[in-house]
Amino acid sequence: MSPRPVQLFYFNRISSILRRLHVPPALVDRLAPLVIGSDVHVHGDAAQCNVDGFHLTFPRRFLPHFVGSPYEPETIRWLESHLPPGGVAIDAGSHVGYVAIVMARCVGAQGQVFAIEPAVENVLQIVGNLRRNDLCNVEILPVALSDHAGAARFNLNESSDSFGFYDHPNTATTATRIVPTVTLDDILNDIRPQRLDVIKVDVEGAEPEVLAGMSQTIALHRDVKLLVEWFPAAYLKRGVAPDVLPRHLASLGYDVSLLDPSHGDYRSVEVVLEALQNGELPPAWYCNLAAQR
Repeated sequence: MSPRPVQLFYFNRISSILRRLHVPPALVDRLAPLVIGSDVHVHGDAAQCNVDGFHLTFPRRFLPHFVGSPYEPETIRWLESHLPPGGVAIDAGSHVGYVAIVMARCVGAQGQVFAIEPAVENVLQIVGNLRRNDLCNVEILPVALSDHAGAARFNLNESSDSFGFYDHPNTATTATRIVPTVTLDDILNDIRPQRLDVIKVDVEGAEPEVLAGMSQTIALHRDVKLLVEWFPAAYLKRGVAPDVLPRHLASLGYDVSLLDPSHGDYRSVEVVLEALQNGELPPAWYCNLAAQR
């Protein structure tokens, strides 16, 4: 399904007017399939629509991500070109499971995907989305990856894709809970996959710890490709140099390229760091670092 930004704009505009007229929210929600498209349904804080051939349910606030524009098209194209049929992939920080579902389509019935997500709210969304799309090649692991096994405080905020161990630079923490932590090395020592093609990591600033906990894995699987989110503002918020992630990947022998969803001019690590130093980098800017040896 192609993006529908204009339809979404009009739905939001009409909804705002009707709310000011005290029209019941349930009646306003019924306009979504009429204004945006017959596949789009909203009810309270939840939304559902077709995304790239999949039936996806997600928090309502993510309608602009899944309906208003393509979801990280550079990343999706990269996955489709690097994940072969029969492959094995890991989606660490799976949110509602969309990337895991894309991975599952790429590797097919003979492949395997492991969706790792510690937030129970998101795990429930993943379970539902896997069922709606009749996918049986995705295993959910409801834990947090780190550099050690144990437990840690986990921050919740207004945006379910921004939960993590560290305070988020763009949204305030509203609650905390304790979640189990484990290393990827320990997980794969138990699973012992015959192959490993792609590891995607999106954990809101805790990527260095996750990489430290997979040192045995990337030593054993020399050809595994990594897709790691780089969010400089998150590193500055936690008091860590923002170049720690690309430097770490380079030290492991990886060549790194940027997949920039903003379609900006940030096409190299050096350009990003220069923009950051000059105060030109937007505070919400992030990208995925595609790394391969």
